[in-house]
Amino acid sequence: MGKAATPCLLAPLFLALAAGIFPAWADVDLKFGVYVSDKPTEMVRKFRPVLDALEASMSGELGEPVHIKMHVAGDYEAGIEDLVTGAVDFARFGPASYVLAKERNPELRILAVDVVESKLALARELGATDVIDSTATDPVARIHELTDGGAHYTFDAIGLADVSRQAFDALRPGGTATIRRGSNGVGMR
Repeated sequence: MGKAATPCLLAPLFLALAAGIFPAWADVDLKFGVYVSDKPTEMVRKFRPVLDALEASMSGELGEPVHIKMHVAGDYEAGIEDLVTGAVDFARFGPASYVLAKERNPELRILAVDVVESKLALARELGATDVIDSTATDPVARIHELTDGGAHYTFDAIGLADVSRQAFDALRPGGTATIRRGSNGVGMR
């Protein structure tokens, strides 16, 4: 066989909210994770409309029903554990969560994707093992090449639909995406 797969984190420009990774099958069931930063009912009130829009968009694109359940962890640490163990398929966390995960497992690779060279240089300085200038290369193809099949985790700090699709397409099967809500709406055009 080939070399062993090394878990990979992808930061900072990705969000996995498009449908590129799922093959056609009946019902797609996903779990979206958040941690309590407010009352659980308030968390559901804030995120359910976004998840409903994602369900509708992904169902239409896949031609299969997509259902997204929400899982609210009791605190930040429990939310990180849900993401690390795969208890949730994608989650809302900031980039610091990946730094914590890298501290727990120094073997993790962190790939940074951006269009601005100064941001890529900063990512290198802060510990990114690889950087990708998406104006010079197809980031999805490059990520699949660097990771031998796709990232285990992706994170998007932008929230644009095209970036969201790239983040989703960059995942390996069974990968986990982290959502950071964009000012223009998560994954919305």
